[in-house]
Amino acid sequence: MILIADSGSTKTQWAIIKANGIKYEETEGLNPFFVSEEKIVSVVSLFSSFSVKRIFFYGAGCSTDEKKQIIFKALRKIFTYSEIYIENDLLGAARAVYATNTGWIGILGTGSNVAFYDGQKLLKYKPSLGFILGDEGSGAHLGKVFLRKVFYSELKEEIIQKFYEYFGSEMNKILSELYKNTYPNKFLAQFAKFIFQYKHDEEIQNLIVYCFDELLKNHVVPYYIENQLVSFVGSIAFYFQNELMNVARSHNILIHNVIKNPIDGLVKYHQF
Repeated sequence: MILIADSGSTKTQWAIIKANGIKYEETEGLNPFFVSEEKIVSVVSLFSSFSVKRIFFYGAGCSTDEKKQIIFKALRKIFTYSEIYIENDLLGAARAVYATNTGWIGILGTGSNVAFYDGQKLLKYKPSLGFILGDEGSGAHLGKVFLRKVFYSELKEEIIQKFYEYFGSEMNKILSELYKNTYPNKFLAQFAKFIFQYKHDEEIQNLIVYCFDELLKNHVVPYYIENQLVSFVGSIAFYFQNELMNVARSHNILIHNVIKNPIDGLVKYHQF
């Protein structure tokens, strides 16, 4: 039996590959920057009754040995004899989309990450700085820019009024929740759903374009070579793909593929 995980900050998708078929499960996100080893153990115990030969865990926050060890130790407590492989979620996305082919790969969900995949490993030109300093184009970035415009009254009154009606909170309460929240990146990313509802409004459209432009100008455009493939995975990429593709075209970049979840591609990669 093989267990595959694609874990972001918000959710983790699991594929359990058995001789008689594949079963899928979904749990909360297990980013080691935000969750403890004990929390990971409690979530993964869902699979404790399975006899798992190999585990492939692809996770947000798993770019350093220190963070990988948090995941590894938690998994080892549940799966004593299994082979365990921990990689970052961006490599998982690349394998899901390209297998052993080459191309640019980006994740746009709660956070963001971009690199070039040479068919085996990732070539990263700039570091990932997280939702405070980076994560351009992500749900957290969209939410942060949007909230700032709401609170500075830089959007039309109709949008601002509908925002407060939708969330039922005033500015001070929202700010208090944000700064006290255990997962502020997820808190910010929740506003992407509201942004999507009003994405045809010109001011909101400009906001979306700004965020995606920041992503591409910082992480792709300076290093892009003509005709290289560019693909994105994640909920933000999927639901805002028209806007993302339009911004890419403005930089003479054609996006090859956009998928919401890489788990099916990872299943294929590890089966064959």
